[in-house]
Amino acid sequence: MDNADWYALIGHVASVLVITSLLMESLRRLRMISLAGSIFFATYGFLIESTPILLVNSAIFFVNIRWLWRMSRERDYFSLLETDISSNYIARFLSFHSEEIAKYQPEFDPPNGAAEVFFILRNMVPVGLWIGHEAGDGRLQVDLDFVIPRYRDAKAGVFFYGEDGPVSDRALITPPPGAGHAPYLEKMGFEANHEGWYVRLP
Repeated sequence: MDNADWYALIGHVASVLVITSLLMESLRRLRMISLAGSIFFATYGFLIESTPILLVNSAIFFVNIRWLWRMSRERDYFSLLETDISSNYIARFLSFHSEEIAKYQPEFDPPNGAAEVFFILRNMVPVGLWIGHEAGDGRLQVDLDFVIPRYRDAKAGVFFYGEDGPVSDRALITPPPGAGHAPYLEKMGFEANHEGWYVRLP
């Protein structure tokens, strides 16, 4: 490959990174991938001697650095709000996020009887909803473990399932998840059994 081909490749990689960053639901991931894209684009601008491309992407680089630095210094405050499955707000929340819930947790069906229901609050914003019910043999079935797109960095799950969380000492089971939800469950300590259900032991 001659120099022109290498320069074009760098430009293509930069373009892919920028497009990928815009597809990210997590702001932190968006900034990190955008940062990488700005480095490639600035390099591309330097190599082809295009001052506008170099300057604009150098500026984008420093903007991303600034936001990532601010994010690294933020200290989130997590808390739980226990509520009732019959709450009107629960119904509206589930209706509003119905497509996302069906995508990641297609087996979800709100329990009719007694259920444990928690909103996960992040800086007092309700970012997640957790619903479970007794499944017998001392197990608790996770009916729903949903976090709104902007906050899917696993922090809410780590808080909820951590040693100070409300289910840390419970045996948990959850139905087969959608394609994108399994990695999250595994990160939270669940393991798939032979039937496709996920299990987490205390």
